[in-house]
Amino acid sequence: MASVIYVKKQDDLVKIVEKIITSPDDEVILVIPKNSVLAKSYFNFEILKRESEIAKKKIFIDSLDQIIRNFSKQAQIELIDQAFEEKKQEIADILPPQKKEEKILEEKKETESIKNKKEPRFEKIDEIWKSSVKRDSLKKEIIKSKSVKKKFYFVSSFIIIGVVSFVYLFWFKFPKTTIILYPKKTQKIIEVSLACAPIEKIDFENKILPAKLVKFERVFEKSFKTTGKKKIETFAKGKVKIYNAFSSAPQILVKNTRFLGEKSNKLFYLTKRVVVPGAKVIEGKIVPSSLEAEIIAQKPGPEFNIGSDKFWLPAFKERGSPRYYKVWAETIQEIKGGESKEISIATEKDIENATTSIEKTLTSLLETEFLEKTKNYLVPSKGYRVKIEYENQLPKPGETMNEFSVKAKALLEGFIIEKKNLEEISKKILSESFNLEKWEITSIKEDFFNPEFEEKHPMLRFEAKIKINLARKIDTDLLKKKIREEKKENLKKLLSNLDEIEKAKIIFWPFWIKKVPKNLERIFIEIK
Repeated sequence: MASVIYVKKQDDLVKIVEKIITSPDDEVILVIPKNSVLAKSYFNFEILKRESEIAKKKIFIDSLDQIIRNFSKQAQIELIDQAFEEKKQEIADILPPQKKEEKILEEKKETESIKNKKEPRFEKIDEIWKSSVKRDSLKKEIIKSKSVKKKFYFVSSFIIIGVVSFVYLFWFKFPKTTIILYPKKTQKIIEVSLACAPIEKIDFENKILPAKLVKFERVFEKSFKTTGKKKIETFAKGKVKIYNAFSSAPQILVKNTRFLGEKSNKLFYLTKRVVVPGAKVIEGKIVPSSLEAEIIAQKPGPEFNIGSDKFWLPAFKERGSPRYYKVWAETIQEIKGGESKEISIATEKDIENATTSIEKTLTSLLETEFLEKTKNYLVPSKGYRVKIEYENQLPKPGETMNEFSVKAKALLEGFIIEKKNLEEISKKILSESFNLEKWEITSIKEDFFNPEFEEKHPMLRFEAKIKINLARKIDTDLLKKKIREEKKENLKKLLSNLDEIEKAKIIFWPFWIKKVPKNLERIFIEIK
């Protein structure tokens, strides 16, 4: 199934290519009307062919415009002849059915009457032929005689007309003389300090060019992985209740008193000095008193994270004190918080690499946009600057994180100069030391360097090296009048004596012509 695209007369090449590319089918038929803008150039059809092949589409063209059909064939685009078949039927189709049939019958009758009608001279010959079958030879002679005469008259007339036309065209109409001139050339180099600023006209005295100060902004954000590593070790902690069932006297326990777990066999330390109240004697029985306190693991790590347990004080056992079984502790809550692991942190290098990457990306994006949108202007070398501000707080070295984000806004300010203003000031500076009356500037090539922005007011100062190519002026109209009807040898001498010409090439056409035409319109002068 092929898509059909009806092209309007004013549809340009870009619009048509877009329709082809976005077409859902692989085959596309372009119906192009007469006088379409596509017919202005053959290259439009070359581009259509190329872009459709890139998009993997096969295109066909249906058009009544002969120019479009010719361009399509040259570009090897297949044509659809349906348009011509429909055109042939248009005349018949516009008649009512009844009149159409009447018209066809009338045309048939006319044709038959013309075929059957014979001139008198041919009727007479037919009678002679019918009188005898032996007269076949006469019949052949008559036919042969007529044919020879017709051929003779036709060939003779054609030859005479051809010879006359040839003589007229190639002697009076077609002869032309083409002269290719190479004028004398020179190059001048100007080295000058210039400036540009947003002013209306060229300041020739101070050598300041009018310029536009353009600005472009971009915001960019990117995340970066951290590369720093740090080992984290924490001690398990928890609360216990210490019991005193030894005596009614208070029990003093100093900081770092050891507690050994009965089930876990893990050693913990008291975090601060405590005084456990003495035991009470009620009805002749010793009732232990208690006190809550915090203990911390001997070593960091998860192996000291334990659940419920009972703790004894090794110091009493080591001294053989009876307090060993009378003073103890029990967990109130889980002992937890012990860890030993490696974590990611931001390093100075991470932060430096991130900011450098952001600045390079923003600068590149802005430079590309600036140079693309100002390509029709002159831009002094690095005649622009980029300012970058960070919109979020950067991390500090050593800060714990796996990644961090950097967001920044950049502003590019730059000066652009119109080419005509540089040409004008270059011509003015050159005219002070060189006479331009007989010379014309053919091209200017500039190099800018050492740009320097002025902070107080918008202005850019820079150095410029300007190469100016010049050629001698040649008045082609006056030269044509001088050389018309000159013979070839005289023409060579005349041209060689002209001070403004370095060399010249003369071409006469047809080749046997040895004289410049009188008609100025048949004299062509090209300047290289």
